[in-house]
Amino acid sequence: MFDGLSGWAGKIPVVVVNRRFPADRKRLTALHELAHLLLEFAQDRSPPKEIERLCHCFAGATLMPKEVFLAVFGGKRAAVSWHELFELKRDFGISIAAIMARARNLGLITENYYIRFNVALNTRGWRNPEPVEFPGQEQSNRFELMLTGQPRVRNPWPGQRPATALVETSRMSF
Repeated sequence: MFDGLSGWAGKIPVVVVNRRFPADRKRLTALHELAHLLLEFAQDRSPPKEIERLCHCFAGATLMPKEVFLAVFGGKRAAVSWHELFELKRDFGISIAAIMARARNLGLITENYYIRFNVALNTRGWRNPEPVEFPGQEQSNRFELMLTGQPRVRNPWPGQRPATALVETSRMSF
């Protein structure tokens, strides 16, 4: 099973994310794949593991900007409670594993603590799925925006643009 992939269809960037994953995982994956499209790596000099690490860093930094993350996480820490991680996941909509990776990348926890955290996460069977779900729902509205130039309105008013009728049409019928 794949997380996501990215590439180009001519000059059009394409990102595909596994729809079966929870919203927090989709968000990180979509941004990770976007990083593959936006960042320029010297393919002959950049090891694939390093490219993947940098794409994960990009995604984490986009979802949790440094200033915002520091405000809620605080400074350097010797420990982080599971309860605190669960709350941060609910607030940021990102996995607890990604939260801890961001903390490590910002130097707020040690590499040793990060490794111990991952061992504990795996030992508890919390890697996939994690014990707490992100309550938010992600839903694409690009199709509706392309047709109408505005997000879909649940109770449309008279005078709506004709293309809006296509929003009600099943995408499978195209």
